[in-house]
Amino acid sequence: VQSLREEGNLHEALHSCNAAVEKCQHELSPDLDTINAFATSLETRADLFLELGQHENAIEDLKHAIDQLENRPDKIAQVGRLYALLGAAYDGMGQNDSASSAWQTAVVYFEKHEPPLLLDVAAMTNNLGFNTKAGGDLDGAEDHFLKSLEIMHAEIGQNHEETAAVSNNLGAVYLAAGYLDQAREMHMMALGTRRELFGENHPDTAQSHNNLALALLKTGDRT
Repeated sequence: VQSLREEGNLHEALHSCNAAVEKCQHELSPDLDTINAFATSLETRADLFLELGQHENAIEDLKHAIDQLENRPDKIAQVGRLYALLGAAYDGMGQNDSASSAWQTAVVYFEKHEPPLLLDVAAMTNNLGFNTKAGGDLDGAEDHFLKSLEIMHAEIGQNHEETAAVSNNLGAVYLAAGYLDQAREMHMMALGTRRELFGENHPDTAQSHNNLALALLKTGDRT
Protein backbone atom coordinates (compact mmCIF):
# COMPACT_ATOMS: atom_id res chain seq x y z
CA VAL A 1 0.00 0.00 0.00
CA GLN A 2 2.77 2.40 0.91
CA SER A 3 4.64 1.93 -2.36
CA LEU A 4 1.44 2.40 -4.35
CA ARG A 5 0.70 5.61 -2.45
CA GLU A 6 4.22 6.88 -3.12
CA GLU A 7 3.67 6.20 -6.82
CA GLY A 8 0.44 8.19 -6.68
CA ASN A 9 -1.66 5.14 -7.51
CA LEU A 10 -4.21 5.78 -4.77
CA HIS A 11 -7.07 3.76 -6.20
CA GLU A 12 -4.90 0.65 -6.56
CA ALA A 13 -3.66 1.25 -3.01
CA LEU A 14 -7.27 1.35 -1.85
CA HIS A 15 -7.93 -1.94 -3.62
CA SER A 16 -5.03 -3.47 -1.65
CA CYS A 17 -6.34 -1.94 1.58
CA ASN A 18 -9.77 -3.41 0.99
CA ALA A 19 -8.23 -6.84 0.48
CA ALA A 20 -6.20 -6.50 3.69
CA VAL A 21 -9.24 -5.43 5.74
CA GLU A 22 -11.32 -8.30 4.37
CA LYS A 23 -8.57 -10.83 5.08
CA CYS A 24 -8.01 -9.56 8.63
CA GLN A 25 -11.75 -9.49 9.32
CA HIS A 26 -12.10 -13.05 8.07
CA GLU A 27 -9.30 -14.19 10.41
CA LEU A 28 -10.54 -12.13 13.40
CA SER A 29 -10.76 -14.04 16.67
CA PRO A 30 -10.30 -13.33 20.40
CA ASP A 31 -6.56 -13.74 19.79
CA LEU A 32 -4.92 -10.32 20.27
CA ASP A 33 -2.70 -10.67 17.21
CA THR A 34 -5.73 -10.95 14.93
CA ILE A 35 -7.39 -7.97 16.63
CA ASN A 36 -4.21 -5.91 16.23
CA ALA A 37 -3.96 -6.80 12.56
CA PHE A 38 -7.59 -5.92 11.92
CA ALA A 39 -7.35 -2.56 13.72
CA THR A 40 -4.14 -1.66 11.89
CA SER A 41 -5.64 -2.55 8.51
CA LEU A 42 -8.61 -0.29 9.32
CA GLU A 43 -6.28 2.54 10.34
CA THR A 44 -4.29 2.19 7.12
CA ARG A 45 -7.44 2.29 5.01
CA ALA A 46 -8.83 5.24 6.97
CA ASP A 47 -5.65 7.20 6.37
CA LEU A 48 -5.96 6.48 2.65
CA PHE A 49 -9.63 7.48 2.68
CA LEU A 50 -8.54 10.82 4.16
CA GLU A 51 -6.03 11.32 1.36
CA LEU A 52 -8.79 10.56 -1.15
CA GLY A 53 -11.18 12.99 0.56
CA GLN A 54 -13.59 10.22 1.56
CA HIS A 55 -14.09 11.50 5.08
CA GLU A 56 -17.23 9.56 5.99
CA ASN A 57 -15.59 6.25 5.06
CA ALA A 58 -12.53 7.23 7.11
CA ILE A 59 -14.70 8.01 10.15
CA GLU A 60 -16.42 4.62 9.92
CA ASP A 61 -13.11 2.74 9.80
CA LEU A 62 -11.56 4.80 12.60
CA LYS A 63 -14.51 4.28 14.95
CA HIS A 64 -14.40 0.55 14.25
CA ALA A 65 -10.66 0.43 14.96
CA ILE A 66 -11.10 2.41 18.19
CA ASP A 67 -13.77 -0.06 19.31
CA GLN A 68 -11.24 -2.87 18.87
CA LEU A 69 -8.45 -1.22 20.89
CA GLU A 70 -9.85 1.43 23.23
CA ASN A 71 -9.59 -0.58 26.46
CA ARG A 72 -6.10 -1.91 25.73
CA PRO A 73 -3.37 -0.36 27.94
CA ASP A 74 -0.75 -1.61 25.48
CA LYS A 75 -2.36 0.34 22.60
CA ILE A 76 -2.53 3.82 24.13
CA ALA A 77 -0.36 5.38 21.42
CA GLN A 78 -2.32 3.81 18.58
CA VAL A 79 -5.68 4.81 20.04
CA GLY A 80 -4.39 8.37 20.39
CA ARG A 81 -3.34 8.26 16.77
CA LEU A 82 -6.78 6.97 15.74
CA TYR A 83 -8.50 9.84 17.54
CA ALA A 84 -6.09 12.28 15.88
CA LEU A 85 -7.07 10.94 12.47
CA LEU A 86 -10.74 11.02 13.48
CA GLY A 87 -10.37 14.70 14.28
CA ALA A 88 -8.80 15.28 10.87
CA ALA A 89 -11.72 13.50 9.18
CA TYR A 90 -14.30 15.62 11.02
CA ASP A 91 -12.25 18.73 10.28
CA GLY A 92 -12.29 17.86 6.58
CA MET A 93 -16.09 17.80 6.76
CA GLY A 94 -16.24 21.16 8.50
CA GLN A 95 -17.52 19.64 11.75
CA ASN A 96 -15.38 21.72 14.09
CA ASP A 97 -16.96 20.63 17.37
CA SER A 98 -16.57 16.93 16.57
CA ALA A 99 -13.01 17.53 15.38
CA SER A 100 -12.10 19.34 18.60
CA SER A 101 -13.65 16.59 20.72
CA ALA A 102 -11.62 13.93 18.91
CA TRP A 103 -8.39 15.94 19.20
CA GLN A 104 -8.98 16.56 22.92
CA THR A 105 -9.39 12.81 23.41
CA ALA A 106 -6.19 12.22 21.43
CA VAL A 107 -4.37 14.58 23.82
CA VAL A 108 -5.60 12.52 26.80
CA TYR A 109 -4.17 9.35 25.29
CA PHE A 110 -0.87 10.93 24.21
CA GLU A 111 -0.38 12.39 27.69
CA LYS A 112 -1.29 9.08 29.32
CA HIS A 113 1.40 7.21 27.37
CA GLU A 114 4.64 6.38 29.19
CA PRO A 115 6.59 8.46 28.40
CA PRO A 116 4.10 11.10 27.24
CA LEU A 117 4.09 11.64 23.46
CA LEU A 118 4.69 15.36 23.78
CA LEU A 119 5.16 16.27 20.13
CA ASP A 120 1.87 14.57 19.35
CA VAL A 121 0.28 16.60 22.16
CA ALA A 122 1.76 19.74 20.60
CA ALA A 123 0.32 18.87 17.20
CA MET A 124 -3.14 18.29 18.67
CA THR A 125 -3.13 21.48 20.75
CA ASN A 126 -2.06 23.42 17.65
CA ASN A 127 -5.07 21.97 15.82
CA LEU A 128 -7.30 22.84 18.76
CA GLY A 129 -5.97 26.39 18.66
CA PHE A 130 -7.12 26.77 15.06
CA ASN A 131 -10.61 25.48 15.83
CA THR A 132 -10.95 27.56 18.97
CA LYS A 133 -9.85 30.70 17.10
CA ALA A 134 -12.34 29.92 14.31
CA GLY A 135 -15.06 29.73 16.97
CA GLY A 136 -14.19 33.22 18.20
CA ASP A 137 -12.62 32.15 21.51
CA LEU A 138 -9.29 33.98 21.29
CA ASP A 139 -8.36 33.36 24.94
CA GLY A 140 -8.89 29.62 24.49
CA ALA A 141 -6.92 29.67 21.25
CA GLU A 142 -4.06 31.46 23.00
CA ASP A 143 -3.98 28.76 25.71
CA HIS A 144 -3.80 25.96 23.13
CA PHE A 145 -1.11 27.62 21.02
CA LEU A 146 0.95 28.54 24.10
CA LYS A 147 0.89 24.93 25.27
CA SER A 148 1.93 23.74 21.82
CA LEU A 149 4.71 26.34 21.60
CA GLU A 150 6.05 25.49 25.08
CA ILE A 151 6.34 21.82 24.11
CA MET A 152 7.95 22.66 20.77
CA HIS A 153 10.56 24.86 22.43
CA ALA A 154 11.39 22.16 24.97
CA GLU A 155 11.43 19.22 22.55
CA ILE A 156 12.80 20.54 19.25
CA GLY A 157 13.88 24.13 19.93
CA GLN A 158 13.05 27.45 18.31
CA ASN A 159 14.97 26.79 15.09
CA HIS A 160 12.51 24.26 13.69
CA GLU A 161 9.83 24.80 11.08
CA GLU A 162 7.07 23.38 13.31
CA THR A 163 8.00 25.75 16.14
CA ALA A 164 7.99 28.66 13.69
CA ALA A 165 4.54 27.61 12.45
CA VAL A 166 3.11 27.65 15.98
CA SER A 167 4.77 31.01 16.69
CA ASN A 168 3.07 32.31 13.56
CA ASN A 169 -0.30 30.92 14.66
CA LEU A 170 0.01 32.45 18.12
CA GLY A 171 0.99 35.77 16.54
CA ALA A 172 -2.21 35.71 14.48
CA VAL A 173 -4.26 35.24 17.68
CA TYR A 174 -2.50 38.14 19.38
CA LEU A 175 -3.07 40.32 16.33
CA ALA A 176 -6.78 39.48 16.28
CA ALA A 177 -7.02 40.19 20.01
CA GLY A 178 -5.23 43.52 19.70
CA TYR A 179 -2.11 42.46 21.64
CA LEU A 180 0.16 44.12 19.14
CA ASP A 181 3.51 43.91 20.93
CA GLN A 182 3.05 40.18 21.50
CA ALA A 183 1.94 39.71 17.88
CA ARG A 184 5.02 41.51 16.62
CA GLU A 185 7.28 39.39 18.85
CA MET A 186 5.77 36.10 17.67
CA HIS A 187 5.93 37.06 14.00
CA MET A 188 9.52 38.27 14.35
CA MET A 189 10.46 34.92 15.89
CA ALA A 190 8.72 33.01 13.12
CA LEU A 191 10.32 35.16 10.42
CA GLY A 192 13.81 34.75 11.87
CA THR A 193 13.49 30.97 11.95
CA ARG A 194 11.97 30.72 8.49
CA ARG A 195 14.65 32.96 6.98
CA GLU A 196 17.33 30.77 8.49
CA LEU A 197 15.71 27.48 7.44
CA PHE A 198 14.20 28.36 4.06
CA GLY A 199 15.83 31.58 2.87
CA GLU A 200 13.94 34.57 1.51
CA ASN A 201 12.37 32.94 -1.55
CA HIS A 202 9.94 30.61 0.22
CA PRO A 203 6.17 30.90 0.79
CA ASP A 204 6.48 30.45 4.56
CA THR A 205 9.02 33.27 4.76
CA ALA A 206 6.72 35.43 2.66
CA GLN A 207 3.83 34.66 5.01
CA SER A 208 5.88 35.80 7.99
CA HIS A 209 6.95 39.01 6.23
CA ASN A 210 3.30 39.75 5.53
CA ASN A 211 2.10 38.96 9.06
CA LEU A 212 4.89 40.97 10.68
CA ALA A 213 4.05 43.89 8.39
CA LEU A 214 0.41 43.74 9.49
CA ALA A 215 1.44 43.81 13.15
CA LEU A 216 3.81 46.72 12.60
CA LEU A 217 1.20 48.65 10.63
CA LYS A 218 -1.30 48.31 13.48
CA THR A 219 1.28 49.78 15.88
CA GLY A 220 1.73 52.76 13.55
CA ASP A 221 5.18 51.71 12.31
CA ARG A 222 4.52 52.27 8.59
CA THR A 223 8.22 52.49 7.78
